[in-house]
Amino acid sequence: MESLIAMTVIQSRYQPSLVAFSFLIAVIASYTALDLATRVTPQSSAKSRLLWTLGGAVAMGTGIWSMHFIGMLALQLPLPVTYNIAITLLSWGVAIIASGLALLLFSRPKLSLGVFFGGVVMGLAIASMHYLGMAGMTVSGVMMEYNLWRVLVSVAIAIIASVVALGLAFYLRNSTSSGFNLWKVGSAVVMGIAIGGMHYTGIWAMSMVEQHSVPLNFIETNANSGLAVQIGIVTLILLLGTLVTSIFDQRYTSQLVYQNSLEQSENSFRSLIREMPVGVLLLSPEGKIILSNKVAQDLLLQTEPELKGKNISLLPWKFFDEESKALTEKMKPIQQAIEQGKPIHNLILGIAQETSPQPGAWLLLNIDPQLNPAGELERIVCTFNDITERRKIDQKLAESQQFLNTIIDNIPLAIYVKNIDDNFQFVLWNQASENIFGVKRDNILGKNIYDLLRHEEADSFQTHILDVLTKKKPVEIPEILIHNATGNEVLLKTQKIPIINHQKITYILCMSENITDKKNTAIALQASLEREQALAKAIQRIRQTLDIKTIFSTTTSELRRVINCDRVVVYRFRPDWSGEFIAESLNPGWISLFEEQNSNPSLQENSIENERCTVKLFENNSSSPSPLVQDTYLKDNQGGLYNQGVNYTAVSDIYQAEFNQCYIDLLESFQAKAYIIVPIFSNEKLWGLLATYQNSSPRHWQEVEINIAIQISNQLGVALQQTQLLETTQKQSIELQKAAAAADSASRAKSEFLASMSHELRTPLNAILGFTQLMNQDPLLSSKHHKYVEIINQAGEHLLTLINDILEMSKIEAGRTTINQHQFDLINLLDGLRKMLQIKTESQGLKLKFQYAEDLPRYLKTDEGKLRQVLLNLLSNAIKFTPQGEVILRAKREDQIFQPESPSTSNLADLDRENPAVNSYNQQGLEFILFEVEDTGLGISPEEINLLFEPFKQTESGRNSNQGTGLGLAISRKYVQLMGGDIHVKSQLGVGSLFSFEIPNNSLEYSPVIQKVAKPKAISIAPGQPEYKILVVDDSSDSRLLMNELLSEIGFKIENAENGQEAIDYWKTWQPDLILMDVRMPVMDGLTATKLIKATSLGQKTKILALTASVFEEDQQNILASGCDDFVAKPFQTENLLAKISQHLGVQYIYQQDETQLEKSILNPPQSSEADLSSLINTMSPKWQGELYYAAAQGSDEKIVGLIAEIPPENQKLIGILNQLNLNFEFQTILEICTAINITL
Repeated sequence: MESLIAMTVIQSRYQPSLVAFSFLIAVIASYTALDLATRVTPQSSAKSRLLWTLGGAVAMGTGIWSMHFIGMLALQLPLPVTYNIAITLLSWGVAIIASGLALLLFSRPKLSLGVFFGGVVMGLAIASMHYLGMAGMTVSGVMMEYNLWRVLVSVAIAIIASVVALGLAFYLRNSTSSGFNLWKVGSAVVMGIAIGGMHYTGIWAMSMVEQHSVPLNFIETNANSGLAVQIGIVTLILLLGTLVTSIFDQRYTSQLVYQNSLEQSENSFRSLIREMPVGVLLLSPEGKIILSNKVAQDLLLQTEPELKGKNISLLPWKFFDEESKALTEKMKPIQQAIEQGKPIHNLILGIAQETSPQPGAWLLLNIDPQLNPAGELERIVCTFNDITERRKIDQKLAESQQFLNTIIDNIPLAIYVKNIDDNFQFVLWNQASENIFGVKRDNILGKNIYDLLRHEEADSFQTHILDVLTKKKPVEIPEILIHNATGNEVLLKTQKIPIINHQKITYILCMSENITDKKNTAIALQASLEREQALAKAIQRIRQTLDIKTIFSTTTSELRRVINCDRVVVYRFRPDWSGEFIAESLNPGWISLFEEQNSNPSLQENSIENERCTVKLFENNSSSPSPLVQDTYLKDNQGGLYNQGVNYTAVSDIYQAEFNQCYIDLLESFQAKAYIIVPIFSNEKLWGLLATYQNSSPRHWQEVEINIAIQISNQLGVALQQTQLLETTQKQSIELQKAAAAADSASRAKSEFLASMSHELRTPLNAILGFTQLMNQDPLLSSKHHKYVEIINQAGEHLLTLINDILEMSKIEAGRTTINQHQFDLINLLDGLRKMLQIKTESQGLKLKFQYAEDLPRYLKTDEGKLRQVLLNLLSNAIKFTPQGEVILRAKREDQIFQPESPSTSNLADLDRENPAVNSYNQQGLEFILFEVEDTGLGISPEEINLLFEPFKQTESGRNSNQGTGLGLAISRKYVQLMGGDIHVKSQLGVGSLFSFEIPNNSLEYSPVIQKVAKPKAISIAPGQPEYKILVVDDSSDSRLLMNELLSEIGFKIENAENGQEAIDYWKTWQPDLILMDVRMPVMDGLTATKLIKATSLGQKTKILALTASVFEEDQQNILASGCDDFVAKPFQTENLLAKISQHLGVQYIYQQDETQLEKSILNPPQSSEADLSSLINTMSPKWQGELYYAAAQGSDEKIVGLIAEIPPENQKLIGILNQLNLNFEFQTILEICTAINITL
């Protein structure tokens, strides 16, 4: 025993084996803790977590406490050590609590800040356990002291170790590996080191200080070692038991989870199959159906019990491939999949019941053979969709696509599409594109424009595409020249159109038209037109004079300019067939043959032709510096081949024409390389030659150039004939002038007589008819007197008809009757005639029948008024001379002009020859409309047929009727002839007659005809208008009275004048708004008075309407030329006179409502009447009106469009009507309306 000084620090040491044993215990405890962390996961049940937390806390806490206690036993002191049981057990309890806390933290879903703080608490708990355990250690005579910093370090190690342990536990818990894990072992070793480090750091922080002198002697370690081994063994047993239990529980739990998963998977799989929207069959390796869903059962028309266990091959179904061919057993896809063990995807299969020859439904089939790990077939999954409707749609889409492709490929334009998002690659290329660009579809799709064209051409195309992308609207390239794949130049007209999807341009549609031929044709036509115009100009200049020198000078210069050659000459034969140049035109820089022949007379001798060239060579002399070559063939042969019927000679290259050298020398002296020579004939005799030379180079003469030379030659021949006839013509001219003067005098006398007769007859008729109209409006007149007035009116109308017939016949004989063609409704015209004559025929007990052929056109273009008058005359005659029976009108098409069969009408052929229109239509073989009027009347004798169409001649029956003048048929025949046909007649006495005539079938599909309907009756001037003053000028008091009564009743203020001089005086003082001016009056006629009034600025504002009885158009033109604003024909209708006044003064009337009718137009829109359009046109300036008349007369729609643009925007109605008429090319309608309101050129 050795005694030491009191209050000294007691030295200690460690037993290494126990230290190592404590470390092993710490590692095993850490591994157990990490393993237990996987047992207390959030997914575990509450009961499981509770049991494992309690059991684990005891095992883990015991392990940590055991490590601590064994570590203290490993400490060897020189003094005896005892342990306080209570404190030691308390430290064990703290260890269990700390372990329980750790396991509770493990059960948290994830590592968080709360878990971190829990780790800190756990570390403090472990540190508490350690220092409680040390506090339970008792050493007598020794006081334990602690180094604060070392204590804090040990606590920090405990906290860090706890936090790290929790982190590792969470990491390993989320790891997919199970069972023994190297990461878990490594983590346990790290935690064991940390726990041991904390323990031994804590012991290091403790110092033992002797309180009094005690004997120091190190205790033998055997006793401590035994206790440590016992505690360690118990601890190991507890830890290993816990681990074994955990392992078995894990396995059991895994098996349970796997079994549950399998059951859930199976249930989910079956549920999924049943709920799948496609048919599903689960088959065994033998092909038996294990499982089927509702869709499969519905498609196969089987229930689940019927399908389950049945072999798929035994189902009552036939299978077909995509081409509807039945499949054999070996070809069935399910059998193939079973045999080969390979999947089949997206197989289209047709199925049908065994009795059906064609598929009833179509399926999209997928077969998936599933193999086990040994590679053996385990089961087969079949899925199929009913694609019957989709297949129908696909077939329709395919047909539609094929149809669309066929259309695109048959469009004569190149159509191609570029993909914007794929470097402008072509995605569509039609057949026309292949033809134009010379590249096949397969070779260009997927490429861009730079693979198709030359780089500079492609750049030009691409520039326009950028314009499309920028403007987002189509861009047209009128002309672009490219070289196609064959190297040929192609001129294209291209339009590029953006294809926009979702406000983004995705494609560019291009359409190109090959306009190369059009352009070349246009150029050729333009060149031809220019030549033709130049030729026409040359011919016109030739015809403008009969001076032969001027003609030849003009001819040579114009021909050289037209053909663009170097020299043109005219060569004339003399009576001995020698000749001379009499005219020449040449480009500067070439010698003049005309001047050369003047200086060398020998050059004149037939130096034009090559045939059998006879050459004379003259030696040099003082007057001729070079030898002169001459050809005497034409002289010896009297014009050579040109006098034998040859039209021309054209030589492109004199050196390639195999000429004799003598003739080549001659042509070289002319400086000629190529030429055209044509003969000139006058009175069928060869007069001379017209020669055209190209001196600068050989030239290929075009046919049009040769034809121009021939035409010029022919015109020269005509000019020569005209010149030769000039003297004779001049002599005859004097006699003709005398005869013409006499004829003009007779014509003027006849015209004056007709005008005078028209005036003298119509003026009293105007009063008669006018006053009957006024009397008829008198409400006080008795019915008997109304009847008398009506008789007077009818007699006047009949007299007017007779006068009109006589004057019309005079106009026809004078050649002043013209055809006024326009479009009209033929059916309406015929229906109107039927309604007009129906009552008359019924009153006579006759039947009136109108028979139309089915192919009779509805719309015609001819003179409607004259056609109506002809039909009315023929029908009226038939009704008049038919006492009983029927009258029939037939209308039908005919392919050729009717040829008369009766010998009695053979003279009609001569009449046809007199009518050029008939011959013209007959030669053209055009179609005609044939009208026939047949009756069962008295008939006509053969002797009287020739009298029918002679003026003022009547048949016996006509004379017996005491009706008519004998002019009706004569006028009708002239009208028909003017319309392009003729009238024919067949008749038999006592049986009846057949009159027929034809007119050309100028039919239209539709006609914008303006129909006239009854005009309303004006009864007074509408209120709110100024007082209108009208001056009536007429030498007839009856006419003045009629005008006064008529116009005063309407509300106009009236003054009267008897002649033109009085009219001027009244005009100066009274200033009327309008003057009604008679033309023929004593003292001063109306036209002279009009000129004097209109010559003043004030007179320009006064409207003057001429009152004329003349029926001649030239008289009406003279009226307008004198300054009259319009004219009214005598006798006039009241509504026509009032309409004219309204037109020029803008007067508005009040009409009788029950008689008001709107004019209707067959066209809709726009709806308009003649009066509407007339009044609208009158709002425009006279210059504009004249230009409209001129444009319509020319048939120029472009000029009319320009005139429409000048109409003020507020006059939309006029714009709409003219646009419609112009669009339908109804120029005749415009002309008629202009003529009606006296608009002329």
